[in-house]
Amino acid sequence: MNKIELKPVGKIILNENTPDRNPRFEHYLIPYYQRGYRWSEEHVSALLEDIHNFMLTDEKKYCLQPIVVVPATDENGLNVWEVIDGQQRLITMHIIFNYLNRPKYSILFEKRGKSTQFLENLSPETFNDGNPDFHFMSQAYGTVKDWFDDKTKNDVGYIDEFNSTLTKKVEIIWYQIEELKQLIDLDEIESRKIDIFNRLNIGKIPLTDAELIRALLLSKIKHGLSDREAILRQAEISNEWHRIEMELRQEDFWYFLHNKALEETSSTIEFIFKLIANNNHKKYSTYLWFEKQVKSESPEDEKKNAIKLWNLTKENFGKLKYWFRK
Repeated sequence: MNKIELKPVGKIILNENTPDRNPRFEHYLIPYYQRGYRWSEEHVSALLEDIHNFMLTDEKKYCLQPIVVVPATDENGLNVWEVIDGQQRLITMHIIFNYLNRPKYSILFEKRGKSTQFLENLSPETFNDGNPDFHFMSQAYGTVKDWFDDKTKNDVGYIDEFNSTLTKKVEIIWYQIEELKQLIDLDEIESRKIDIFNRLNIGKIPLTDAELIRALLLSKIKHGLSDREAILRQAEISNEWHRIEMELRQEDFWYFLHNKALEETSSTIEFIFKLIANNNHKKYSTYLWFEKQVKSESPEDEKKNAIKLWNLTKENFGKLKYWFRK
């Protein structure tokens, strides 16, 4: 089952499971089927401003959008992360850390070795418009440099504060795809990766709160179970999930609850999750509420919390169904 968790940005650079390389930092592979780096000056500035504005608040955490990865290995048998979604943010943060002269992960472009080397050695002296990757990376670095030049002209400690905030208080939703491990045929594995990439990128359909919550609950309830027991338990929840989705998609039931057109709704069960969370409408705020409720120092407690939330979901669905039929 896929894994999902919140990770501080510093943990995607270096953590207790990082392979013993020299230098010892995480490696991310951008597969051949993805287009290159294309973030504009507006995208880069928006990310920097979001982090800066977060620094000015009393909030303890700030969350970036999901990064979707598949575990893989390099030629030495060491772990690398194949990036299915989130390339643009990963590369932009790499450029930021490069400018700040702080530790950073490595990014490898499959079948585009020149882009790998260009990004690794990027500086104003190497700016180049030789190909689209080089152009947009150079432009992003220039945007980062100009932005920090403005912020640091009257504040010698700004860079240290920004780096500390980014690595310790800014988190990403880490979505690790494990289901491909069950496949043996290499062509099928590659096809599944491309299917996931197409859905998240070409189709412009991002991960929803419901999908993230599903992965969260299913990944937690298997603790302490044998492989067979975990599969059966996850299948049970998946069947219950599907039944709730299908019943909510009955037009008379749905319009009793909501005035949003069914064809505009990717997941009807998300309506129940939002009722339970009762939070704001910021992107992924519902998932973040569920993640907070599940999180515990004890895996057994996380399992209990996940089961409790799923039971609460079914109870709320039952109440809605009762009110509709009454």
